[in-house]
Amino acid sequence: MLSIVHPLPFTPDQARSSAGAGLVNLATPSPREAFAAATAQATIVLDLGSAQPVDRVVLGFTTAAATDSFSVVPGLDGAAVPGVFAHSYRRAPVLRHGLCVLPAPVVTRYVQLRINAAAPIRAGVAVVGQAMRSAFEYGSGRPLVDTGRSDRLWSGGFGGEGGAVAGGYGWTMVDLSDALRDRLYAMQLDLGTTGDFLVVEDEAATEGLNERIHWGRAPKLETFERQADGTSKLAMAIADWA
Repeated sequence: MLSIVHPLPFTPDQARSSAGAGLVNLATPSPREAFAAATAQATIVLDLGSAQPVDRVVLGFTTAAATDSFSVVPGLDGAAVPGVFAHSYRRAPVLRHGLCVLPAPVVTRYVQLRINAAAPIRAGVAVVGQAMRSAFEYGSGRPLVDTGRSDRLWSGGFGGEGGAVAGGYGWTMVDLSDALRDRLYAMQLDLGTTGDFLVVEDEAATEGLNERIHWGRAPKLETFERQADGTSKLAMAIADWA
C-alpha cells in the first residue's frame, strides 16, 4: 500500500537538539544542503509551530549505515518509536533514508529524531506529516532520468560527461473516497509542480526499501476521474531529488 505525505513545515529547535552544523538545512527541500551531526549519538528536535497530527517521519539522504539505529519520539517526553535506516541494493556509498511509521497519528507540536550511529552522520532533509493511503494502485512504475550524456566516438568507443541519475514513481489510484480525493486535490493546489512531497511504496517490506522512498516533485498534474460507483480515479507521479 502506498503512503503519500504532504509535509508539515517546521523549525529545527537548536536549543533542544544535539550539536552539529547546518541544522536549519533539514527544513530546506534540497538534500544537498545537509546537517552534519557532531556526535554519533544525536537528537534532532523539530518544532511544528502548533500541535499537528503526525504518523510518518523521514530523515532523508543520510550517510548512515543500515545497521545504525533511528527512532522517533512524538513530543518532548513521549515513548520512542523505533524506525529503520532503509535497506538498499545499491553499491556503497549509499545515501540512506531513515523511516519511522507511528502506530497511529499523534497530535504533537514537537517531534524528536534520535540517531545512534557508529560515526557522526550527515542528513539532507527531514519530513514529517500524516500519510494519505489508497487501497489500490495499478499501472505503477519507476522512471529514471540521467542528466549526463554519452556519445559514440569515431573510434567506436564512448565519450561524454557524467551527471546524476534520479528515480521516481508513477501510479494510478482507484476507488478513492471523496475525502481522500479532496485531500489529494488540496495537496496539489498547495504544491503544484514546484513543491516537494513524500511517497513511500510498500513500507512494510524491508528489502530494497531505500529505493521505494521518494522525495521530490510532481512532474505534471492530472485531473481526477469520477467512476461509475461514485468513487474517483487519479493518476499521480513523483520525480525524485538525486
